[in-house]
Amino acid sequence: MKDKPLSWMESEYKQYLLEVRAMSERSLPNHLKIFRRFARFLAEKRVWSARRVSLNLVYEFLEGCVRGKSRRYAKTTHYIIRSILRFLHFTGRLEKDLSSEMMAPCMWRLADIPKSFSDKELTHMLSNLGAESSYDHRERLIMLLFICYGLRLGEVTRINLEAIDLSRKTITVHERKNVEPLVLPLLPAVEEALGGYLKHFRPPGVSTKRLFVTIKHRSRAPLTEDAVHHIVKKFLRRCGLQGSAVKFRHTLATHLINSGVRLEAIQAVLGHRRSESTRVYAKVHWEALREVAENYSLLL
Repeated sequence: MKDKPLSWMESEYKQYLLEVRAMSERSLPNHLKIFRRFARFLAEKRVWSARRVSLNLVYEFLEGCVRGKSRRYAKTTHYIIRSILRFLHFTGRLEKDLSSEMMAPCMWRLADIPKSFSDKELTHMLSNLGAESSYDHRERLIMLLFICYGLRLGEVTRINLEAIDLSRKTITVHERKNVEPLVLPLLPAVEEALGGYLKHFRPPGVSTKRLFVTIKHRSRAPLTEDAVHHIVKKFLRRCGLQGSAVKFRHTLATHLINSGVRLEAIQAVLGHRRSESTRVYAKVHWEALREVAENYSLLL
């Protein structure tokens, strides 16, 4: 195989991730970003052949790349570099799979406490929820589901009409991550936003049972996770805030902790399969969820 620098192999690495590793399109940008950064590092070191990549070069790159970054970033970067080394071995550029010899970064369990939105930021967000166009009403309902219930991006995206029981004032989250469905109370603000969206702003005659669909598009297709992610990011930018959908989960957990809720309850609400995933927040009780959520509703 013809020898060449790493920077010339980006398209080949992308094909490897898609076809050999069966990676989703959504995961590609982060891998390719680190790939380009590693390729530039090798060029700066005048390493023009991928066959000359060594563990010493890898560790030197990692040391400079993750300095001052979070443990999570260090772990992700380490994982991607191992992927690049496996790719070089798979394609015959490296005789030996160096990824198996790499030392993993120390990642102490529960070392980092996830960041959350403050009460002031929540109040600011709630005051910026519009209610004029069809897009405003859809955005309002989406954001209230994140703010009030701390749902995952996929859970909000895949809510079906059958999950909503207006007579009992509940909403059931079915497609959760390895756990049982969760029945949540419809808070007054959520119930109002939901009723208005269904009655006046969700396009009529839509064949899909998904709650959130495209409004102007002719196909009336269900919103994708990427589309909902974009709605959340756009809303936060309008509020002058940084974060993503997952930050609302951290915020809810923080409020539950401060309200004295039990650990088992937070684990059930957040959909954590293992208690270790929840313990990062603190010791926290499902019975208090409605009370905590009602405190949210006072801000609406």
